[in-house]
Amino acid sequence: MTVGNPPREHHFVPQSWIRRFVDSDGQLYGYDREGGSVRAFSSKQIMKIRDLYTLDPDGIDDTSIETIDLQQVDDEGARTMSAILDGDRSLAIKERMAAFLAVQIMRDPQRLADYAPLVQAFLHLLFIEAHLSTDFAEFQTVFGDLVTRAEYDHLQGLGPQQAAMAVAELQIALKKKGGLAEVPFTDIIRAAGGRELLTQTLLVMEWTLITAPAHSFVLGDQGVLFEKGELGDRFAAPLSSGAALLLSLAKGTPPAEIASRPARSHEPDNFNFESAARTRRWFVGAKLRVDALKGQVSGAELPPR
Repeated sequence: MTVGNPPREHHFVPQSWIRRFVDSDGQLYGYDREGGSVRAFSSKQIMKIRDLYTLDPDGIDDTSIETIDLQQVDDEGARTMSAILDGDRSLAIKERMAAFLAVQIMRDPQRLADYAPLVQAFLHLLFIEAHLSTDFAEFQTVFGDLVTRAEYDHLQGLGPQQAAMAVAELQIALKKKGGLAEVPFTDIIRAAGGRELLTQTLLVMEWTLITAPAHSFVLGDQGVLFEKGELGDRFAAPLSSGAALLLSLAKGTPPAEIASRPARSHEPDNFNFESAARTRRWFVGAKLRVDALKGQVSGAELPPR
């Protein structure tokens, strides 16, 4: 639980990442679709949603995901990006970057909005299956020590309507224990196991760092770019105004290290068009590039908190 005055504005793209896209004058220029203009911003002002990661399991604000868990993720991500940009292409640094990208993909507001109801639907099915089970041990894997064997035997004798009411009461009890309300967040941010499949998917791809002159790339509020819907066979992430990561399906065993090459002439423009087209509200970069791309911003909206 966060004490004092908890932060209300939660960044879904780390400020340290945003600041890598300042222009040659040291200013951070960006486009805000709500204002409709290109201007200088502070990284504190953009790519954020109020109370995005706030948990309220018992009516008391808990912003520790923002202040502790994601702060650790963001700090590690900043160090890892710096290492890559400074020339570290090792397997160890690739593994650290894969872990950061996995969190970044899962913490996106739209993915959280899509994910939460799916989790709740899954839990509901799990509860119902556990209730119908004749195996007390299986029942305990869902409800733990909330229900004794005698209470379990009693539940088995209830009719459907009373059983539904009993399940609802158990959900409330789990919520009071602090677990249920956090499910959409803890297993994708706090628990590495919840994002391990995605991390491993990234690690079996071919990684290439594409470099270009400074102020070539922009960063949109989507951050990591991939095909909408199911996670696809290509990921891309602008790391700074002069470098971007491209992940693609490997032909055979992927190299252990990150490859590196100069960007082809068309690649920065392709990256930038995609970043702008996937942007919901904000993107940043060199002022001239942001000016040229502002008409490409998508009509998609950020989901409400």
